[in-house]
Amino acid sequence: MFKKPSRLLAALALGTAMLLGNAPTSAQCGYFVGDGCPGTNYANYGVASSGAATLEYDNQVSTFHATVTREYTGVFKIWGEGTAADGVANLLSPTEINAINFPGLTGRVLKAAVGGNTTPGQTVVLTTDGLFIWGNVGSVVNAAIAPGTAVQDITVDGNSTGLPAGVAPTQVKMMYVGPQMIAITTCDGNAYVLNNNATPNLRGDGGTGNTTWAHVQESTAGNPFLTGVVAMRGSLGRLMALKSDNTVWTWGTSVYPGGGGAGVQATRAVQMVLPAGEAGNPIKMIGANVASHYVLYENGHLYALGFNNLRQLGDWGNTTTARLNWVQPRYTSAAGPVMNDILWISPNEHIGNNAAINVINSAYQVYSWGSNSGLMIGRPVDGTSYDPGIPAGISPTVFSVETGGHTSMLSKACSQNFGYVGHRIFGSMGNGEGSDINEASYTFTTADVQICGATTVPQMFTGGSGTTGALGQYCNGSSLTLSGLPTGGTWAVVSGAATITGNRLTFTGAGAGAVTISYTATTTECGSSVATETFQVGDCKMNSVSGTIWNDANGNANLDGAEAGIDNGLWVNLVAPDRTVAGSAKIANDGTYTIAILQENTVAGNYSIIITNGQKPLGTTLASADAPNADYGYTGTSLGGVPNTGNRTGIIVVGDMTSGGVTAADFGISNDPAVLPVKFGFVAAELFNNQLLVKWNTTSELNNSHFEIEASVGGTNFISIGKVDSKATNGSSAEAIEYEFTKDTSAGVVAAGIALLAAGAGLFKARRVRYAMVTITLGLMVFAAGCNKNRRDVLPEGKLYVRVAQVDKDGTKSYSKVVTVVKR
Repeated sequence: MFKKPSRLLAALALGTAMLLGNAPTSAQCGYFVGDGCPGTNYANYGVASSGAATLEYDNQVSTFHATVTREYTGVFKIWGEGTAADGVANLLSPTEINAINFPGLTGRVLKAAVGGNTTPGQTVVLTTDGLFIWGNVGSVVNAAIAPGTAVQDITVDGNSTGLPAGVAPTQVKMMYVGPQMIAITTCDGNAYVLNNNATPNLRGDGGTGNTTWAHVQESTAGNPFLTGVVAMRGSLGRLMALKSDNTVWTWGTSVYPGGGGAGVQATRAVQMVLPAGEAGNPIKMIGANVASHYVLYENGHLYALGFNNLRQLGDWGNTTTARLNWVQPRYTSAAGPVMNDILWISPNEHIGNNAAINVINSAYQVYSWGSNSGLMIGRPVDGTSYDPGIPAGISPTVFSVETGGHTSMLSKACSQNFGYVGHRIFGSMGNGEGSDINEASYTFTTADVQICGATTVPQMFTGGSGTTGALGQYCNGSSLTLSGLPTGGTWAVVSGAATITGNRLTFTGAGAGAVTISYTATTTECGSSVATETFQVGDCKMNSVSGTIWNDANGNANLDGAEAGIDNGLWVNLVAPDRTVAGSAKIANDGTYTIAILQENTVAGNYSIIITNGQKPLGTTLASADAPNADYGYTGTSLGGVPNTGNRTGIIVVGDMTSGGVTAADFGISNDPAVLPVKFGFVAAELFNNQLLVKWNTTSELNNSHFEIEASVGGTNFISIGKVDSKATNGSSAEAIEYEFTKDTSAGVVAAGIALLAAGAGLFKARRVRYAMVTITLGLMVFAAGCNKNRRDVLPEGKLYVRVAQVDKDGTKSYSKVVTVVKR
């Protein structure tokens, strides 16, 4: 019987969301609001995943001897053959993909993959600036697009992002990289292919050429664009697409449409005939494997179709005859039980040969079949093709599996390192050495790699980017805030010059060296488990700001001995004079923080500390603070011991930092109505028939003058759009009072002002200026479009934000939480 994932998986595989749950702007695995499609959930991966619309296929991607992984912190790491920045050297250990390790890379990494039809392959990385490629020329994209092996950004069709015209990096939902192709699915459900195969069929638009993006079309009358796509997968010369209406389409060379049809050459997408008896059942995953197709349903039923020369269909039948109708893989024999309890599939999809597949069933056990070239699926004899069976050296509980060109990798409960079987060479095991050996059974003498959505043991998270020198090391004297998963464990310095006080790690040495720390936690399933992390540390000059967030019981903005620090889930952000984030760090458990910037990176002008409820990406424009969690409000600030009850903005201007640092930049917060000017209750905003309606209430007011309603596109920079006077007698009340505000949005004036504010806040600093222009233009049109529309199409979902500013009689302001405008 098919079983859903257990509580063990909920605790471990989905632990990332719990760990970062107090940081809504970074949600899970490094996701920042605005960096992807609405509903993006990077942790929806592995055996605990569900729902085709948000499922992540590529948190780990392997090709012949190279692998890239999105870790639970959101960092991408890569290792193996030809993966170094020059595209030739081998990385023997997992290495973070960033601008320091990969010179020439710019922007924040959104997606990363490896692929190709040869060894080595090519690495493809999508950042907020566009596409970057390095590695074996021609393995994925045409040499005319990426002529060198080293890290390079690409231009396609004159578009400097390398993406199809009109598609911004943050609009890419899925980036599948395979042999001689990149296929992207956009947030709005369109499919595009950049094909380097000699055949034109893979383009999917009926055309020819291998240096331009093709917008995939249907083979139906009139050849409309293929829309509503939620996933695209493939193999050499062929692709499959799953649409939101639960239909599956395919195109390319030797594709099998099902329903008894033989293999065809399809220059445009052909709708597949799906397995009989599954009508109405939602599909979870699709996959391809040379000229074979796979469909996995949410009910656990797995089907295969097409070429079967290496037993890759798993039905224990004739190994040379293609299956023209869907068959089900079976566990033990041609008459044995069918696979109706599968949670995850991983066909060998990123190269063009060695057809093989690994799956995980409801017992969290791996089964593999197909090609065993290089012992890649952990079966006994090299080069032999196998029917389904359990690979050597592995037992439950397995959370994820990835099939590569000559390898298979998995994550297993209670194991800090990943499991590896198959051909080991050029550092493909990530354990620091590059010997050439075939691993006959799964080994865990690898590296500690914790995949987003498939974390396996207690883990640690460093709250903030830290302070790093030119070579990426942390600076002696700098500090990091630590968080552990699950909570309640213990920290220790294993080696190196450092101290840990509470959950604050401080590097205390001089000169270059390494610091290793550990986090030990006990779980019912795994017992006592230890996670370790090593930091490279060196001397570098830095200027820092430190302070405390404290519970200001009397509301006088004076931090006295009777009042204690509080973290309240808050983060501090060091904001440069140009209003961009120069550093972001989580408040320690005792309410203290230290945040620093390299002295050589400081610029003249006023720096600020701004409080938010989650991490802010470096370089992000930030002009306003968040309202603190749990009904807390700001009571004032204290800079250098001087209290200021008039500053309740969550911002302290600390001044010029080119000549040194700042100490005692403190923020008072409280949830006591007796010391807060206004205690907000609910805040809500909606748009209906061109009317913006904002409702809120206060549970208490003290010396309140009025409220100002502020709006923002993007939730960062706000402008005032209206005013409502206090209803409290003389501005004070101990009773709940309800308010509302309406604004006619049809004229477009409000949106124009908001969009212009966003433009002035630094949209033009990105490499891709033309997309900033498009963003501003769309922003100006947001409300204006309402003139011709009555209900749901006035605003893109989640693009407009509102907050309420409370203004004291003396002009001092406090803020409500920020809410998203809901359309109805």
